[in-house]
Amino acid sequence: MKKFALIMISLLIAGNIFSQNREFTLNGKLPNSLKDGWSVYLYSLSEQDMSPILLDSTKVETGQFSIKNTIDNSQELKIVRLVDPTGEKDVVNHLIIEPGTIDLLYIDDTFIVKNSPANENYAAFKESLDTISYKMKQINQAMQAPGATPSLAQDFDSLADQFQKETFNYIYKNIDNKVGEIFFLSYGSYLRPEQIKELYDSVRPAFQNTKMVKYLMDTYVNTKEDVVIGSKFIDVELSTPTGNKAMMSDYVGKGKVVLIDFWASWCGPCIKEMPQIVGLYNRFKDQNFEIVGVSLDDHKGRWTTAIDRMNMTWIQLSDFGGWDSVAARLYGVSQIPQSFLVDKDGTVVAHDLHGNELIRKIESLLKEE
Repeated sequence: MKKFALIMISLLIAGNIFSQNREFTLNGKLPNSLKDGWSVYLYSLSEQDMSPILLDSTKVETGQFSIKNTIDNSQELKIVRLVDPTGEKDVVNHLIIEPGTIDLLYIDDTFIVKNSPANENYAAFKESLDTISYKMKQINQAMQAPGATPSLAQDFDSLADQFQKETFNYIYKNIDNKVGEIFFLSYGSYLRPEQIKELYDSVRPAFQNTKMVKYLMDTYVNTKEDVVIGSKFIDVELSTPTGNKAMMSDYVGKGKVVLIDFWASWCGPCIKEMPQIVGLYNRFKDQNFEIVGVSLDDHKGRWTTAIDRMNMTWIQLSDFGGWDSVAARLYGVSQIPQSFLVDKDGTVVAHDLHGNELIRKIESLLKEE
């Protein structure tokens, strides 16, 4: 009995030490008292649906506030929200919480985190991604302009690879804590399937079974192609550039060989490949051959501008859903460019052929009675 009592005391002491090691204190300082009376809220993020969960709150007094709480992990991503008494002004900041004391300095509507290497790394990571995203946006705009050169697409691809690499590396370094898990959910869709799979294999089993992780894997890694070679094409209603509704069946299965080409104006590899598609269309358009372009754009103006600039004179359709496009989901498209070659009767006969292999297959289909 005495030995049992000693064991219980040891467990209680260990539990208290563990709890103490997980305690943190946020000390916020504002440069003046203009924010006195404002409310400060601390939220965590649900791993089920990324919704905010309120953990604690306090008020700003004499230009300061303090919140004490605990975390379940070595590092966790939290949201600090500053709201004025009327509820009209709202400042939201993300930060990484670690055990110990974290000092926040409020400057220009932003909380700057002091004495925290994890937050410094996070800030550097976010700044780098913001810079890459800005450059990609500029190049994308330049690619829409008349006289755009093919080298722009190469520059876009290079930046996209850099974005994926830096995102993967940051998540991988933090995958053993909830910071990495939250970023896995937030940025997973930007990564390549093999990168997503590698991160998935590294997370804890309980996290693997959450709804959002399952959705991420099913959408971008475990995609089951409903359109397989030998099956009929799937009909879907989309919009034309003029705003009219059209069915895939309006063009497919009507006695022509059809290439269903998934692309987007923001997709560097798609733009790079487009001159070859233009050449392919001009070569076979008078021989019972058609192309149906399905865009994953979410902005009509950028879509139609790219169509005109790239001289894409074949049928163009979109639902402006981006990666949530109904057509992309029905056809199991998780990356672009991607294409399906359909024979005259509407049967899918090839998937993702390119160059001379695609040309030979089209020639063979056109010769068939």
